[in-house]
Amino acid sequence: MLFDGAKIGKLNLKNRIVFPPMATSFAAEGGFVSDQQIEYYARRAAGGAGLIIVEYCAVDPVGVAIPRQLRIFDDGYIPGLARLARGIQAEGAKAAIQLHHGGRQTSIAVSGHQPVAPSPIPCPQLGGQPRELATEEVRFLVEQYAEGARRAKEAGFDAVEFHGAHGYLICQFFSARSNRRTDEYGGDVARRARFGIEILQRTREKVGPDFPLLFRISADEHLEGGLTTAETTVIAKLLQEAGADAIDVSAGAYGSAEWTSQPMLMPLACLAPHAAEIKRAVSVPVIVAGRINSAKVAERVLAEGSADFIAMGRALLADPDLPIKSAAGREQAISRCLACNTCMDLVFKMLPIDCILNPEVQGRGMVMQQARMEKKVLIIGANPAGFEAARVAKLRGHDVTLYDENQQVGARWAWRIQGYVHQQLKVLKELGVTVELGVKVDPASIARFHPDVVLATPPSRPIIPLFAQHARGLRVKTVDDALDQPRALGPQVVVLGGSNLACEAAETLVRQGKKVTIIDRSRIIGYGLEPIVRGVVTTSLRKRGVEMITKAEVLGLDEGAVLYQDINGQDRRTQADAVVLALGYEPDEESITRLREAGVDVQTLPTCHSPRFVIDAIREGAAIAREI
Repeated sequence: MLFDGAKIGKLNLKNRIVFPPMATSFAAEGGFVSDQQIEYYARRAAGGAGLIIVEYCAVDPVGVAIPRQLRIFDDGYIPGLARLARGIQAEGAKAAIQLHHGGRQTSIAVSGHQPVAPSPIPCPQLGGQPRELATEEVRFLVEQYAEGARRAKEAGFDAVEFHGAHGYLICQFFSARSNRRTDEYGGDVARRARFGIEILQRTREKVGPDFPLLFRISADEHLEGGLTTAETTVIAKLLQEAGADAIDVSAGAYGSAEWTSQPMLMPLACLAPHAAEIKRAVSVPVIVAGRINSAKVAERVLAEGSADFIAMGRALLADPDLPIKSAAGREQAISRCLACNTCMDLVFKMLPIDCILNPEVQGRGMVMQQARMEKKVLIIGANPAGFEAARVAKLRGHDVTLYDENQQVGARWAWRIQGYVHQQLKVLKELGVTVELGVKVDPASIARFHPDVVLATPPSRPIIPLFAQHARGLRVKTVDDALDQPRALGPQVVVLGGSNLACEAAETLVRQGKKVTIIDRSRIIGYGLEPIVRGVVTTSLRKRGVEMITKAEVLGLDEGAVLYQDINGQDRRTQADAVVLALGYEPDEESITRLREAGVDVQTLPTCHSPRFVIDAIREGAAIAREI
């Protein structure tokens, strides 16, 4: 079913796989289409998706949400957009583009204008005071959306999608949480839907009866006072009556981003139940997103009747060839999206999008120059920098071997990116890189290999503060030791540290029935994690009864207790049978020094123990390997 042809309106699609709009920050200065953008979207089209929906495109200068956002509010943008549409279509996919206005979810620093909104209610996450749109201004914006669609059609796109989800302007009108208007654009559900309805109606007048119009909605904002699926089913029916040819179902807003870009703790196809409710209310096709990272999961969603089309965003970021690989039965060859949300972390920082599994997203791996002379390269350390250095060096024509002293690599990493380890080992094996695990690396073993080049990541050791070395009446364990033998810890455990490592130790221990307290000097728990993931993790810990004490300075360990000073400078103590040190790791630079003293010419690769910085280590590892 997934690979059967299907239609949206009168648009024929070769399959039911949709690449949904995802911000890239690849646009050129001024919001014009860049060559990088064309290459990026054409690559996803070449991978076999039936429909490519280009990322959100600003219909009005006031609504620009990120500096490198595409724009469509002037005819001068049409030539570049036409090149983009042709680039997608040349690779066998149909091309749509999403039309967008940020509303209150932007800032004067980005757009140069005071944000506007249905009502003068600030965005809780971004702050800033939006200006309430006058009724005439709302009608002007209706025209702006319709004109954007007209330009998209002139540029050669096969369809447009209106962004009515994720708390942006149209969604702000839909939601009683952000719309307190008393004119015809506020009030009950039907009146709050009027802005979207008029956009569809005016657009249909401009583009004619056969041009497909898609509408993306957040089926549920998952926020107090926000949109519910009961309301959006009503809105979806009204949108269909106004001319929508498909409803694209997402969820969430800035205050519930875990529903917009679902991290790995969220179940696969987690938005399918929302889509199923919408689908029961409308007769036009329904598209659904939400952690659908394989053809198997997609087929299940279709077979259950929850949706008609499957949106795979991050899945095709990680592996644009997922459609053709799946159709050919080559599931094992797919780089499966981990939902680590590294890509989203970059987007929220307004940086170019990237993926830890796919070094070609930004084009940096697409042109690999062959080395002038083949060399024997030894890489020490099965970690992000080591993996990427080995991959790049092999692609450049070198004879590459990767050593690691651990038999099972990645043990100290956050379990949420363990999948990355397995995928990278698979990639290296397919390339022909020799991987040897459990190898003691010393000058003698290196000499036996006779390498021309040695790249090494310094081994690391857990940070153990002085006070922990003199504890009385307490079991003090590193994270590694604690998780190897959790039963030996006793029922009450204090985890020192607030990083991703501490959170994962706490989560593992609390699942085993232990009472867990986290203490750290930082103001937040879960630093090192992407913000969406951090929110989900800390919420999960609270629900499981984990106490989190921040801005606290540990003074020492006593019999059965941890002594600390709280945020107010008061001395406190919390009972404990054991203390788990999750304060991070420090590189053992002495090992590199010893190798150099023994005559080994070794270059240092970066270390990385935080999921949030994996992408930086990957980039640096690639850069070093390109110089060999």
